[in-house]
Amino acid sequence: MDLSLMLLSQGIESVIEPDEGKQFALLISADRYPAALELIAQYRLENRHWPWQQKLFQARVVFDWACLAWVFVLAFFFCLGLVRDLEGVGILDSVAVARGQWWRLVTGICLHADIAHLVGNAVLGALLLGLTMGCFGTGLGLLLSMAAGVGGNLLSLLAANGVHHLSLGASGMVMGSLGLLATSNFFAGIRPWRPRRLLGGLFAGIFIFMLVGLSPGTNILAHAGGFICGVFLGIACRPLVRICHYFWANLATALMFIALVFVPWWFAWNSRL
Repeated sequence: MDLSLMLLSQGIESVIEPDEGKQFALLISADRYPAALELIAQYRLENRHWPWQQKLFQARVVFDWACLAWVFVLAFFFCLGLVRDLEGVGILDSVAVARGQWWRLVTGICLHADIAHLVGNAVLGALLLGLTMGCFGTGLGLLLSMAAGVGGNLLSLLAANGVHHLSLGASGMVMGSLGLLATSNFFAGIRPWRPRRLLGGLFAGIFIFMLVGLSPGTNILAHAGGFICGVFLGIACRPLVRICHYFWANLATALMFIALVFVPWWFAWNSRL
């Protein structure tokens, strides 16, 4: 049906007829057959999706299993930290950032205090990030979540108001993913624009944040900053809805995410030399 409507929009008529079993075929006149093949190939090229994405709950929710790559990155830095002093060059330190070590805003996200800290962020983060990547696109979802985590770290430093502040962990990025998901109704372009439908996801995100983001003994400022940045980034990126799932857009934003992770670590590692 999709292909038939697409061809009809280009002035090529077709007939849908049952083939073998549950398959269907498009019958097209011989003189329009080459043009129809070109249009179908272009249509499939422009509408192909990331192979890791799968639809859940009657095709209304998409989960992107590529989020496991993010879990692998966290595990990699945790294992590397067991044999190298990564905290010394990468932990979020307000004094060091004030002296110009800006990379700690990013590198601190990749570090965890212990295995329990890592597993907690990895499990909750994989769930929220997988849904975020399914909604915003693989690369864009990763990039926006990381940017929200960096924003949360920055806001926590500003709120510290000169007090020596130390922090590490990906929980700010996880809360950033939650903030992005809270704006998914804005991003999906729901019509008509009824406040009840659009604000429903936002209030749901706030309640979930209150449940998991306000735990005692955690960096609540980074959590709140990440969530707030995620909300604003989600609304700001709504105009990208038409291109966020295209292959080249995914690839470009994924490369930007990789650069956002490893370039700061290059500066951090070289700062010890």
